[in-house]
Amino acid sequence: MQVSTFSIKLAVSLLITLSLIGCRKKIDYSTSSDIWTEVIDPNQPVYGPWDSVDVGNIYDISHVESDGHSIYFTGTSNQLRQVFKMDSLGTITSLITINSSILQLGSVTLLQYEPQSQLFYYCLEGVSSGAIRTFDSTGPLHSYDFDLGGIVNFKINALIDLDTSLVVGGRYSVSGTGNPSSKNITILNKTTGVSYPLDGISREVMDLEFYNNEIYCSGHALTGVFAWGGWAVMKYNGLNWISVGYTNNTGYNNTEPPKVTGIKAYDNKLYAAGNLNSAMAEIINNNYSNNQNIWNMADPKTYIYAKFEEYNGVLYAYGDIAPSYNTFKCVLRKTTGSWQKVGAIDEKAEDIAVLGNTVYAVVNGGLLKHGL
Repeated sequence: MQVSTFSIKLAVSLLITLSLIGCRKKIDYSTSSDIWTEVIDPNQPVYGPWDSVDVGNIYDISHVESDGHSIYFTGTSNQLRQVFKMDSLGTITSLITINSSILQLGSVTLLQYEPQSQLFYYCLEGVSSGAIRTFDSTGPLHSYDFDLGGIVNFKINALIDLDTSLVVGGRYSVSGTGNPSSKNITILNKTTGVSYPLDGISREVMDLEFYNNEIYCSGHALTGVFAWGGWAVMKYNGLNWISVGYTNNTGYNNTEPPKVTGIKAYDNKLYAAGNLNSAMAEIINNNYSNNQNIWNMADPKTYIYAKFEEYNGVLYAYGDIAPSYNTFKCVLRKTTGSWQKVGAIDEKAEDIAVLGNTVYAVVNGGLLKHGL
């Protein structure tokens, strides 16, 4: 089936407009010069180490999520990739069997809870169909026929649920039967299964955000052919991609290209984390403040990874994070206008979730916890 570019853009424009009725006050994030950073209070106490969660014979844990009642995580047991549920008493049950861990393809790349629909999404690497799947607290529900081409490293990094549609971001280049070819970012109709490619993003989408009727995506040289070309944060207004921030020599110490691995709209600001000029995270807004680091990267020579999550109105950051005045890695939370450390972790936190007064983190294939 052939779909004209005009038809696609018109459909996407209408979709975005309808999906954001009742949105918050519009903030313009498009001015890349209006960028500043925040600082962690160096006088706050250093919290102790995290505790291990007893998960029995489960290993290779990759993702963790919370629905406000229980903790859900993906891992392997008896050579089977599964989704597990842990209740408030710490009892763990297998909720979904995904596939065999012996298979090269099919590892989980994303686990995400959507409060409005009360559904979980999880995504599988490189599968030839059903790359996006849903479940609720009782078990599996639906599999979307989203084809990632059956190639290793074709994966989905981020989803946005727009009620009737999904925005799908990651690293892929596929031609679905009956749909236009898509690359790295696509809108998928949840009812019909028809997809609309958002052409113009030439490299991997590492994170997505939806705010003020616009789709934001982040990554590395998103619109460039070469490593030093293009922008690291872009937004889509329903018709075109618009550059937001970070291009060419704005990476760490101006020696590496910028790479934004995490973005999050919070408190009328757009937070960006990754390989930036002199910091690990900054805020993009239409005002300007003093240029201070939120945090420094733990090791400027390693791959930089940082993400944001919001739970109960509190913003959390995790990944390769180390305050500039300390050497340990940590998870951060933003309360009362300042960033606070949540314990010391010696390794990178791959994912986090919050349930009650406890933060859970995936570290080295295991699950850790720390009280707030």
